Amino acid sequence: TILPGWSEQNGVNPIGTTSGWTSGSTLQTTSLGSGATAQLNIFSSFTNDWLMLPSLAPDPGSVLKFKAAVMEFGTTNSSPMGADDSVKVMVSTNCGQTWTRLRSFSTNSTPTNQLSEYTVSLAAFSGQNIRLGFWGKSGNVDNIQDYNFHLDDIQVVVPVPSDIGVSGLILPSSECGLPVSLNLNVTISNFGTLVQTGFPVSYQINNLPIVTQNFSGNLASGASSSFSFTQPVDLSISDVVTLKIWTSLIGDQLQLNDTLIKNLNLPPSIVALCDFNNYNGDNISEVQAGWTERTGFPPTGNTSNWLSSTVSQSTTLGSTSARMGFFANTRKEWLISPVLSPVQDSKLNVSIAVTNRSSSASDIMGSDDSLNIMVTTNCGLTWTRIKSFTVADQIGNQLTNQAISLSDFVGQRIQIGFFATEGAIDNTQDYDFHLDNVYVAINTSNNESFTTDQTILFPNPAKEYFNIQLDRNDPFISNLEMYSSDGKSVKPKIDIQDGTQIKRINILNLPEGLYFVRFVQSGKRIVKSISVKH
Repeated sequence: TILPGWSEQNGVNPIGTTSGWTSGSTLQTTSLGSGATAQLNIFSSFTNDWLMLPSLAPDPGSVLKFKAAVMEFGTTNSSPMGADDSVKVMVSTNCGQTWTRLRSFSTNSTPTNQLSEYTVSLAAFSGQNIRLGFWGKSGNVDNIQDYNFHLDDIQVVVPVPSDIGVSGLILPSSECGLPVSLNLNVTISNFGTLVQTGFPVSYQINNLPIVTQNFSGNLASGASSSFSFTQPVDLSISDVVTLKIWTSLIGDQLQLNDTLIKNLNLPPSIVALCDFNNYNGDNISEVQAGWTERTGFPPTGNTSNWLSSTVSQSTTLGSTSARMGFFANTRKEWLISPVLSPVQDSKLNVSIAVTNRSSSASDIMGSDDSLNIMVTTNCGLTWTRIKSFTVADQIGNQLTNQAISLSDFVGQRIQIGFFATEGAIDNTQDYDFHLDNVYVAINTSNNESFTTDQTILFPNPAKEYFNIQLDRNDPFISNLEMYSSDGKSVKPKIDIQDGTQIKRINILNLPEGLYFVRFVQSGKRIVKSISVKH
């Protein structure tokens, strides 16, 4: 075992040596600001898993301290716990024969998606030999919630008289990105034995000036309180913000818990290429990070009637597209992008085509049918149309690129929706509208292309490495670089000028996610996407 004396068990009456507790995913631990957490995925009705501390005999005044958070499975969003799910802090005084609950987390007391510190008194067990355990239980109802319960920094300590610290950061739901101006709320905890008041609380963004405000209330021993700064945090300064919050109690005897540091990954000014190559009409959120499908107006749910192009259509178009079949008067179907924050030169690029239904022949749109490009600035509450494609545009059966400025939304948090609607008339036309090569870039020039060429990246998704198979007629490229979906370079530029047709690129140390490989070939800048999944 990596932690001497710790153990895992399962069952209502814990037995065995294994459990469903695992280490937290890189995506979630990074968001939590932790190097590692213990994580339990709760999603059905059969979870009964224990994480046990070593045996101990608490001193007078000893407390159990730990941090906890809950995140939706596979994302960094908050999630409620299921109706009859629970994670309980349990204690046994007879070597595990019976257990007593000390604290419980449930649907009415679900931790946030930020690690918050909790304290449980062990005064009643002073001098006794005890075992402590965290018991995660899903109950008998198979709830729809699918989430991870995280634990971190578990310890048993004896409080000192003066000990104040920042124990939690209260953030709004990150589903639609943090706002440009954030009202900062934190949790302050008194870990000591004395009542405290009148101490400074401060925050700092990156290396900008420190903001300080006094905590004026009385904070009892073992109590926690929400604290709000009057000066909002400006989150428009960078894509990545380091937020540092701390207390400055005079005479604080344990300063290790004074400070909380959180890296906030903010919406980027670009949207990674969505080329639909692995899209099957039912998995957009799996193959394109942050994308969703919805139906209706306003859009709801998580499915739509968008499909992938047929084999013959993909051959004619040169790549797999997302297609919407128009043939009646009921369609109200959406594909919605991740959150982004445009800058002055941000442009939406999308390739479009119209073909006969399930074939590659040309066709025309119905008289009141349309594909609308919509923008929301308030997480989908309302939508504004910025472009509409109709029969008047005479769209052909070959993909053509459209570039649309997003300058009206500079500095705002937005999502882009592709809304297909048939209107009220049941037209005679029966056709497919195609979308492909969707991305938002900055200062996109005519020399940069996401279109098909003979250079291939494989395998995709990639685990430890991927290969670049160059065009055999032109096996020379320059200025090859790799960057993340938020536009940051993750690999230095290289040239491939030795005529080697296949070049291997090591990605073992890159976090999971979607990346771009950009290079120059035959005077043309090419951009391709690669998914990293370890």
